[in-house]
Amino acid sequence: MNGYLFRYIMKSIVRRRREIIRVIVATFVAVFFVTGVLTFESNMYYWQMASNKERFGSWFVMEPGNDKVNEGLVNNPYLNSPVTSTNICNIMDEDFEVTKYKMGFFTEDFLNQGHITLLEGRMPESDSEIAGDMNTLLKLGYSINVGDTITVRFLDKNNNNEEKTKDYTLVGILRSYSNIWAAGDILPGIIVSEQGMQSLNMKMNTVYAYSIKNYVKTSDYRGIYENNLKKLANGKLYYNDDVYDFKPWGSKAIYNYMYLLVVVIGVVTISYQLIGYHNS
Repeated sequence: MNGYLFRYIMKSIVRRRREIIRVIVATFVAVFFVTGVLTFESNMYYWQMASNKERFGSWFVMEPGNDKVNEGLVNNPYLNSPVTSTNICNIMDEDFEVTKYKMGFFTEDFLNQGHITLLEGRMPESDSEIAGDMNTLLKLGYSINVGDTITVRFLDKNNNNEEKTKDYTLVGILRSYSNIWAAGDILPGIIVSEQGMQSLNMKMNTVYAYSIKNYVKTSDYRGIYENNLKKLANGKLYYNDDVYDFKPWGSKAIYNYMYLLVVVIGVVTISYQLIGYHNS
């Protein structure tokens, strides 16, 4: 009985070989197309994630304006030890009206984690030198030529907000971050050296930037921020969504389209087979 059934099946396959081959080819092409699109989406995601980290930094959350480190964040199992930058004062315009741009200092660790790089020149080394974020220099109307003298206006918080000016030599121009980062405006846009920071002798505010540990899945990042970290913040806590919330296809419609396409291909294939058997 089994031998007879096998021969019957083989004869049926031989009789319908053209239809079967067409169905196999059509199915293969459809599956190949869908698989190719989904593979491209996956590879594009990882490529874009790496590109975003290079452009926007690999920090995960930042907490500004605290003189003391947040122990809850430091001891959090998801986060690495923080790197720091320091805000000394807000920069004033020509009428001594306060602007949102700040003068301060970056540690080497912060520059590396933030992927903050020089477009031209070098970082300041003496108390008479500064470097500037390109966006900040342009917005404040400062020169963007290395070697030029820039007059910075600020209020001396140690002397009843006394209006002060100081001339600096611009020695470096940094790739813009203040206008493209999530929370880029909480960082100093005019950078002094460590010696220059100490010479100003004013009360300073520290910004702590934390990176996330490697074992955490990217899909969990938003949930960790919303459900675990926000409640630990002493004040505002900024999440680097420019990097970690990236999706190659922002709309869910494209995924629904792909699933629908697979279903349609399956239904058409089965219908084609049934019609062929019915006609024969």
